[in-house]
Parts: sequence; C-alpha cells; structure tokens
Amino acid sequence: MKTKQYTKMKSASLTKIMLLSLMVASTYFTGLAQEGTVETLTYFSTTQNTTCNMNIYLPPGYNEVTDTNHYPVFYLMHGGGEDYTFWIEYGLADTTLNYYIPRGIAVPMILVMPDGKNMSPSVFTQELLNDVIPYIEENYRVIADKDHRGVGGLSWGGYQSLDAGLFHYDQFGYLAILSSGWFGGDADNFDTLRTFLDENSVEMENSIRYFYFAEGTSGDLAYENGIATLAVLREYGLTVHYWEYPGGHQWTVWKKDFQSFTPYLFRDSTTVYVSLVFQGGVIKNSTVMTQKDSLAPPPDDPTRTGYTFTGWYKEPECINSFNFLTDTIRKNITIYASWEINYYHVTFNSNGGSEVPDTLVKYNTKLNPPEDPVKEGYVFDGWYSTEDLTTEWIFDLNKVKHDTTLFAKWTDVSALSPGKKTSPDIVLYPNPASSVIHISHLQPGSHIHIYNPEGRLMIQKDLSDPSVTLNIEALSEGVYIVEIRNESFINCRKLLIINP
Repeated sequence: MKTKQYTKMKSASLTKIMLLSLMVASTYFTGLAQEGTVETLTYFSTTQNTTCNMNIYLPPGYNEVTDTNHYPVFYLMHGGGEDYTFWIEYGLADTTLNYYIPRGIAVPMILVMPDGKNMSPSVFTQELLNDVIPYIEENYRVIADKDHRGVGGLSWGGYQSLDAGLFHYDQFGYLAILSSGWFGGDADNFDTLRTFLDENSVEMENSIRYFYFAEGTSGDLAYENGIATLAVLREYGLTVHYWEYPGGHQWTVWKKDFQSFTPYLFRDSTTVYVSLVFQGGVIKNSTVMTQKDSLAPPPDDPTRTGYTFTGWYKEPECINSFNFLTDTIRKNITIYASWEINYYHVTFNSNGGSEVPDTLVKYNTKLNPPEDPVKEGYVFDGWYSTEDLTTEWIFDLNKVKHDTTLFAKWTDVSALSPGKKTSPDIVLYPNPASSVIHISHLQPGSHIHIYNPEGRLMIQKDLSDPSVTLNIEALSEGVYIVEIRNESFINCRKLLIINP
C-alpha cells in the first residue's frame, strides 16, 4: 500500500502484498483506481497546548495532479489505552476502503484518526471542533458541511464520539458508535442525556442522516450500558441502526463493524434509511437503504428460536403493519419485527404400557407430568428424552424447546430382591427440595440410602420413627436416587434438589 507521512514509513513487504492483491483483483475488475494513502501528521492542539499526531486516509486518486475533487470526512476514534495508529494496524480500515471505494461499495471519503489520549468526552469534543476539524478543513480538499462530516469510535472513543455527535448534532450528519454507550449509567449521567434529548431530539432526528450503533454479543463488556443507551435514544424517536457481531470487546468485532457502516456513509441527499428492530430475533443487517419517496428492497425475514416471524410494524407494540411492497419511504424510519411463539408436540411412547395422550406445549415452558402409565408385571420408572433411556426428563426442571418424544422406563417386578415388594404408601416431600425432606408412613426397621447420579452413596441413615425430617443441605443441585427399605420391602424414587 502506498504510504505518505511527514514522519512516515510503512512495511515494504505489506506494500508488496497489497499491490499484488490489487493486481490479482484487477484481472476481474478492470480500470480500478490506485489504492489510497495513509499520512501521519503532527499538528498543534490549542485545547491541549501541545503537539499531537493523527493518521489520515486519503482515497484513491486524491494525490493525482488531475484530481480536484472535494471529499466527505469521517473522524474515527480508537479505544481507551490505544492511539491513532490502531485503526490502521488492527482495524485495517485502509484495507477495507481500498476494496470498497473502487468497487462502489463505499463513497470516496477521507478518514481521519486522531489521538484521543483517553480525554474526557467534553475535552475531546473541544479538541475535535477547535483543533482537528479546522486543521483538516484548512489543509485538505474536503466538503465542509454537516452532511459530509461524520464521527464515530469504539469503547471510550465511542463515548467521546457520542458527546461530540449528539451535543453538536448540527455539525455531524453521520455517527457510528461501537461497543460503547453513555458510560457510567447512573441517574445523573442519563439525566444529562435525557434533558438534552427533551429539547433537541426532534431536530436531531431531522438532522442526523445515519446513526450506526453496535455491540459485540453479551460478552462485550460495554453491552449492558450500550443496550441501555440504545433504549434511551430510541425512546426519544431517533432512528438508530443497531448491529451485533459474535464476539466480545475486541478488534475482530470492530473490523466487522467498520465494514458494515462505511457503505452507508455520505450517500446523496435523496438517500433515506430504514432501521430494522428485530425484537428478540437474530441481529443481522439492520439497515435498508433506498431513495426518498420510493419503495425499499424487502430484507430477508429475521429468525428467532422458538418463534415465527409474522411481519414488520411501525411501532414496537406491533399495531400498524408495514409492507415493503406498498409503503413508500419518505424519511428515515424505524420498523419492528413481530413474532408469534411456537407450540410444540410432545409425544409419549409408553414402551408397551397404557396409552398416554400427546400434548401441545408452548416454547420454553415446563411440561405438566401426565398420569403414570401402567404395565402388568412392571413398575413405572419415569419418562426419558432418549430412546436408550439414558437421559431422564425432569418435569420440574426441563423445558420444551422443540417437538419432543418421551419414552417410558419400566422395572421388572421380578428383578427386585427375592422376598421384597414395593411399598407405595411411603410419602416423601417436598420434591423438588432444597434443604430438608420429610418422609412418612415408614415401617419399623427402615433404612434410607441417597445416591447421586453417578451411583455414589451420599447419605445413609437408619429410620427408627414412622415420620422423619432429613437435612439435605450438603447435597448439590441435581437428581438423586432415594432408596428406602427394610427386610420386607424396597421403595426407590427420584429426588430433585434445587438451589433455594
């Protein structure tokens, strides 16, 4: 890649690799422009009263003597503890734009990557407005208006960008906030944001052209605060395009974000955007771009485990439907996915016992246990979710998440110890239990053995009274076998222990 700096050099080997890639691509895309360049420059900051560095990506052709074009500018911030080099070294922002711009995927633009130095958001905003932007607009061929200027960043840089982009929405038409939010999340912090939105949200919605907001999945350390911030922004009617990529607070996610939002930047004034809110569905492409006063291309139906998609609506309560085939898009809008929960069949295979009727169960809910089947010469020993009877279905614990068949397990009466019989009168409760169990209707000379799922004896006790209370606090959560017996009977049953 071609690199130009005031104190600058880039790896020659990397240059060769990028040039080779361009040569290969040119076999299929004739007439592609040359790659863009990255400049590292030093400027004096009046806000900080010191010299500072920043990287600047200039689009293909910018340095050609015949190029007199003026370009939009996006100001892109790194995260806390990083610096102005990270978006090139780790985010590969130049590589993405070098691919996108010649192919028309993204508009030719200048990308400015200042050094945030962990500045507070308010100080950074002053740095950006008083020092960085004036320097760029004085020294580069830029289109110096709100609709050709954007700001964004990741993590702490996202918070800095929120401060600049929201409180100075008249200066920025495009925002991209990655793995970030209105950090702190305390009442005073959000109250400041709410107070500003109370007075300015209507004008902000009309002024901001495109607002990208993204988190990694729930493993992202900024996720909780980010989702809370997103809810506040949407509460005040802002069209915010929320995206997620699998991963946490990391560059693999932020590279994907950069690749996602740059195609939507700096489109002409007739372009409008539809924000798709998935309402529990899988987050994927959440932006539909179209021309004002026209239809928008219908997106693929979203998916949600355990639910069926039933259409798009104009409000989260799903009152007024939206039809991509007939509804004209006149301005940026947000539409919401509607879902209907699925019901699944549960089939009972009694394995030769009496018939148990099938039932329908709502997704992710517990199944009510049916009446036990009967089979001559056998004792019913529970329902199992696997045909080989290795995984028992625990009615107080398991939930139905798809069509399910349960299989009955039986114990041959003749397999019990000679001279023994079952004792169905014994009462054991509660079940499930957490700290104690009560056993009644015991016969003289009874003994209790409690085994864990691996067959290890956990509790052994002689039971001298007709009714006893047994402490089970030492047992961890799970399914146990309780065996109560004396010389003339044996009684086995399962006990579910749950955390209180």
